[in-house]
Order: sequence, then structure tokens, then C-alpha cells
Amino acid sequence: MSLLNHPLTQHRILVPILVIVPIAYLASLPWLKASPDWLIFALGGVAVLIEVGGSFILFAQKDQKSDEWHRGATRFGTQWGWLVGAGIIPLLLVLPPFQSLVLSLATLTDPDAQLTERAALMTFLLGFGAVVVLQAIFTAVFSLVWRIWMSRAV
Repeated sequence: MSLLNHPLTQHRILVPILVIVPIAYLASLPWLKASPDWLIFALGGVAVLIEVGGSFILFAQKDQKSDEWHRGATRFGTQWGWLVGAGIIPLLLVLPPFQSLVLSLATLTDPDAQLTERAALMTFLLGFGAVVVLQAIFTAVFSLVWRIWMSRAV
């Protein structure tokens, strides 16, 4: 049986897992702050592997069922969504509310007034997560824009 057709990788099971894993990791940060660094980063790495692997499986499943029109929307969305999603992070980092949000999330692991190495690494991890989330959002938006544009009456 192919991995793409395995019961655990079907939409009804895989999508809830991909939603629950990052929420569970973020919710466990207050508990994890008392844990050793290796455990925090190991669990973060496992969460990332689950998310990336699950995303690739979902993409492959969807691509198998797509025609050329949908694949064109996916290519356009990916090309521009990844670019805009990555490019918007530096712009957001200039805004004080976004800076406050990132620092407040980083201090979940280390509430001291000083930003320690542990908190700095967590901030970097959260920043990378923000890039990935924004790339996914903008990929979906640009794919939708392509579909609307290509479906218009000429």
C-alpha cells in the first residue's frame, strides 16, 4: 500500500493532526520552560517534521487528483506566495506590535528580564514558523487570485 493511500494519511485523519500538533506544542511551552533545552528543541523538531511531512503528503494527494488548470493555480500560488510570505516578515519585524508579539512569545520559555540564549533561539524558531505560516497563507491567496483571474469572462 502506498503512503499516499495509507489510512493514516487520508484527509480526515491527517488534517486534524496537522492542526493539533503546533497548537499542542505552543500550549506546552509553559510546561516545557522547566525542561532541559534538548527536550524543547527535540519536541519542536518532531513537530516540524510532522508538519512538513504531512504537508508534502497532502500536496501529493491533491496533485494526483488535479488537472492542468488547478496545477497552474498551484504553480502560480507557490511561486508568488512563497516570495511574498518570506518578504513580508522583514516588513512586519519593523512594526512595534509585531516585535512585542514575537518577544512575548519568546519569553514564554524564559520569563526573565534578560533575553537569554534559550529565549533568542525560541524567537528564531517562532520567526521561522511565522515565515512558513505566511508563505502558506500567501500561497493560498495567490492561488485563489489566479483562479478568479483565469475564470473571469473575457
